[in-house]
Amino acid sequence: MSSSGVRLLGPGVLQRIESPRGPVYRFVYTNAQHRRIRVNLSRDKRVAEAASRELIRKRDLQLAGIGMLGSQNELLLDLLEKYISDLRGRSSSKGYVEIVNSHVRYVIKELKVERVRDLRPHAVLEMRSKLRASGLAVSTANRYVTCVSTMLRWAVSVELVGENPLRNVKPIPLNEKNKTKRRRALTEVEITRLLEAARLDDIDQAERLAAKMTIRSQTQGRRYALRVRAVRVPQAALWRAFLETGARYFELVSARWADLDVERKMLRLRAVTTKSARERCIPLRDETLNELRALRPFHERVHRRSLNPDDRLFVTPEGRAHMQQSGNLVRRLTRLLELAGIDRRDSEGRTVDLHALRHSFATRLARNGVSQVQAAKILGHSDVRLTTSVYQHLESEDLRGAIDTLASPPVLQRATEAARLA
Repeated sequence: MSSSGVRLLGPGVLQRIESPRGPVYRFVYTNAQHRRIRVNLSRDKRVAEAASRELIRKRDLQLAGIGMLGSQNELLLDLLEKYISDLRGRSSSKGYVEIVNSHVRYVIKELKVERVRDLRPHAVLEMRSKLRASGLAVSTANRYVTCVSTMLRWAVSVELVGENPLRNVKPIPLNEKNKTKRRRALTEVEITRLLEAARLDDIDQAERLAAKMTIRSQTQGRRYALRVRAVRVPQAALWRAFLETGARYFELVSARWADLDVERKMLRLRAVTTKSARERCIPLRDETLNELRALRPFHERVHRRSLNPDDRLFVTPEGRAHMQQSGNLVRRLTRLLELAGIDRRDSEGRTVDLHALRHSFATRLARNGVSQVQAAKILGHSDVRLTTSVYQHLESEDLRGAIDTLASPPVLQRATEAARLA
């Protein structure tokens, strides 16, 4: 019994459990409503112990009639750490967890808030409006707010906070105009031009970094010419890989050198990085394989060491790992489209973005007669209908070849021949 005469419940049990992504500490306890709660707190035992003690303290305050005083003082970054730890134990998609993590961190940084009590709905709405004004789709702008609100709703359910300050913030309604982004597949000619633009851009950017033009002009002197300069990792192999594997952004940039099977000419996409949480292996053309192998010396020079099997296969020009949300990569694609003379948006409002390269790959498979079942396996689709309805942008000229393969009926052939002789 407590001093107030209220019977206190047990202290709960902290358990070390194995999750698909390593051990995590789960806390099992009974809340003030006598409901059994299970929550993953942290991978760090000390952090989990501190969090479990705080949960019990708040519960006992409620039982004593004091309520959850100060519960809105929870630090948002601490709350995010606990939420992500719990989410990793429940979600089969590592990519989804990373998206949630990056979106929530972006909102916290953008709004300059530290604690739950600092979140103001009007400030969140203003931030979302700015995201829309910057060109983000409605669904993407909504997702930033939804990730934060979902985290807060989870925190309320496990009694880390008293209430969700964003509970009344509604998403922007989707209408027919902004419901889905309409993408288009690149033609074979456009693909050739884009890859050539990527190759030439690598040469141009490397020369800029090496200051070759300035050195040739001798305007900066001999000491400037002898200065040691950074190495730039070529990016043309990444763009070719997008167009010749059909991998999603996170799947591709998460690939390691150990995932490249040179003997079998295969690229392995590990289950922890794929959207379906299933591993798949994609065959590579000789040209693509050779371009990937040619990256090795650049990686070794930028890392200043021999490569490890766990090193990333694709890195930024500076040698860093690609982030989950890469605005730099989007800007580089926009520059390449301009260099290649390809409109980013056509007259029908269809766009060419990173995911459109996946659409282009699927459409190329269809153009070359690959069966829908095979295409679905390569793309990682569980339903062949998704491959058919979303990713095959066969244009009128593509379909003309199919019509031209039809033989004329015998009667029509004889009539045509007679008309020619007459």
